Amino acid sequence: MNFIMKILGHFLEIFYRFTKNYGISIILLTIFAKVAVLPLALNQVKAMKKNKEINPKIKEIQEKYKNDKEKKNLEIANLYKEHKLNPMSSCITSLMQPLIIFSLYWVIKKPIIYIMGVDYSEVWRIVRACNEWATSYIKNNGNSSKSIEMLNDLSIANFGIHEIEIARQMFLHPEILKNEIITPNLFKNITLINFNFLGMDLSSTPNFISVTNLFFLKWKGNLNEIMLLTIPFFSGITTYFSNKLTLKQSQNTTPNSENIDVTNSMNSSMKWLAPILSAWITFSTPAGLGIYWIISNLFQIVQQFFIEKFFSNGKDKKIIKAKAIETK
Repeated sequence: MNFIMKILGHFLEIFYRFTKNYGISIILLTIFAKVAVLPLALNQVKAMKKNKEINPKIKEIQEKYKNDKEKKNLEIANLYKEHKLNPMSSCITSLMQPLIIFSLYWVIKKPIIYIMGVDYSEVWRIVRACNEWATSYIKNNGNSSKSIEMLNDLSIANFGIHEIEIARQMFLHPEILKNEIITPNLFKNITLINFNFLGMDLSSTPNFISVTNLFFLKWKGNLNEIMLLTIPFFSGITTYFSNKLTLKQSQNTTPNSENIDVTNSMNSSMKWLAPILSAWITFSTPAGLGIYWIISNLFQIVQQFFIEKFFSNGKDKKIIKAKAIETK
């Protein structure tokens, strides 16, 4: 898992150096990741269609050896081998998306380690520099924000909790890294990140206070808080349409009518559950992850149109259309 985080963080840092825009960097990383796993997705579709074709033979084997479980499993395994099918291949593809999302969550939450590339053994230098800078700032200005107070109280123990905010403050106050404890040879190539994108701070997380303020029209001009609420909204919307097309494609490759009935039952429960879950996750995490989620869904929608056009034949469509009419 840590290996994947380092890879994602490395590419995100490369994209940021090239674009100087954190939001666009996440978009480019999303497209890169989706294109990288596209061959797996296409192979999964082909495998599902092949599985549909051999399903009558599987049913024959199940009927013929219904009293001999060992022989039945062996014959089915030989049938899969004959048609070069791996029953577990679809599981691998299905696991890729949550694996990338989970890894990217930690990359976004820990940008100093994974994007800036600072070794954890050198984190104490950043902690000390933040402490000294914040102490001097408070002394000279007499007052401070919660973020400055956080830097003043920062320690190795709570560094991970505040890492994304520390990275934001390092961009806003680059003089923090001018502390003599920050050795040039270790930090000369560090990339400071501007988390602003389209009026949103992508290091921030949407909150319920913004929801209540918007609902009761108590908006105080904080555009960032209102804009952040659009992330879970569009995440839910794009998940709905992406999920709809994906489920439709899975119906087109469902082996038999009995399985279609089971699939339809599952689809009805997932129709709203997936968008709601998507909106909740992106409401509870930094907005940068929400950008990935939205772009990933949009890519998935385009991908499903492509699959529908080039991998679904007319016979499949007629069967599904007839089945849909029957279930109405």
